[in-house]
Order: sequence, then structure tokens, then C-alpha cells
Amino acid sequence: MSDLDSCEIRIIGCVRTHFVHKLIHGRVYVGPMISSVLIEDVEECVFAMVSHQIQIHVATRSDFYLRVRSMPIIKDSNRVRFAPYCLFYEGIKEDLRGAGLDAGN
Repeated sequence: MSDLDSCEIRIIGCVRTHFVHKLIHGRVYVGPMISSVLIEDVEECVFAMVSHQIQIHVATRSDFYLRVRSMPIIKDSNRVRFAPYCLFYEGIKEDLRGAGLDAGN
């Protein structure tokens, strides 16, 4: 997704990968990702994501609720906050297992 302003995106289910570019005042809630996430050039956003790898480039005044297998890569960002992943929906346990991100991972 790219070039969006003041929107809410909800993607339920297991996703292969996700790319966010130029999002302002957005809220993004995504189920487990099999591969990775790249977030770049975002401002005043909220993200709830779970993935094997997450890269954040040029984020400003944004909140990230993450569960990630490796340390997130954060570059050229300021005034960002992090907390544990908090998204819940019916079937999330199966989706986490399908992405290889269940409780044991």
C-alpha cells in the first residue's frame, strides 16, 4: 500500500509479505506474515503486525505493536514507540501456526 492519508487498513489472515510506503495518519492491522514487512516514510501512524522480519525506514511520531522473530531494523526514524503485538481475531492461532510464528517461535 502506498500514498495513503487518514485511513484504517485491516488485513485478517496469513499474508506472505507486506510493504507500506508514504502513509500519513493511518492505522494498519495485519495478521501474521510468512516472510517480512517493509515500512517506509510514514508519519503519525499506528501499526499492529507480526512477522519474521520487520524493517522500518523513516518513521515519525508512530506507534508499533510488534511480534517479530528477529530484532526489527529501524533507520532514520524519530519519536516512535514500541509495544507487544495486541491484535486478536478468530482464527489467529491457526494463522500464527501457518506462518511459523506460533507461541514456540
